[in-house]
Amino acid sequence: MLFCILYFVNGIIFLIFQLVANQSIGLLISKFLIMPLLFLVWFRNGGLQMKIGINICGAIFFSWIGDMVLAFSDKCIIYFGIGLSAFLTAHVFYIFAFRKEQMGNIRISLIGKNPWLVWPFIILLFGLLYLYWNNLGVLKIPVIIYASCILTMLATALNRYSFVSNTSWKLVLVGATLFVISDATIGFNKFVTPFGLARLLIMSTYIVGQAFIIGGLLKNKT
Repeated sequence: MLFCILYFVNGIIFLIFQLVANQSIGLLISKFLIMPLLFLVWFRNGGLQMKIGINICGAIFFSWIGDMVLAFSDKCIIYFGIGLSAFLTAHVFYIFAFRKEQMGNIRISLIGKNPWLVWPFIILLFGLLYLYWNNLGVLKIPVIIYASCILTMLATALNRYSFVSNTSWKLVLVGATLFVISDATIGFNKFVTPFGLARLLIMSTYIVGQAFIIGGLLKNKT
């Protein structure tokens, strides 16, 4: 509970710094602490003993790398590319974790029973690419790969239904949705129209989304 409180207190401090003192040392320190504090929540609640323990450690670690690198993305597009790669890797770790929870169970998955559920994700993918396309430049292929990956992560979170407890399923699905909203907002702010509260929306949905994913997974501790 202590580290959970510290995680959200640090997240609030970060968001305040982002609003009133952008580019300050306090902003960087509080951003640096976001994922390490979430790891401590995972660790202290027995996450490492779960069969998905290593996968989630990978997701947290690469999310932390992405956080740090994207803090400098305004200075050079290379930083944006490296940050994109780090978060892509984090999403892959989440996908494998969600899939691993279903392994060894002969039950047919939600999307397996209802293949039409794939279509909203395909439509969303093409919708995002349509919005971003004209301003992507050399990032067209990386963004296609990344957008496909985050929506696969969301679909895999949805597909946990009936394989895990209802509480776990709902928390992870909400967290994954917030993560996608955060990533989509980054794309909209960078490739479509920058807007004033973009950073606040990006990081608030990211901080809460990551917490919901980890909290939801811990509700299904095996």
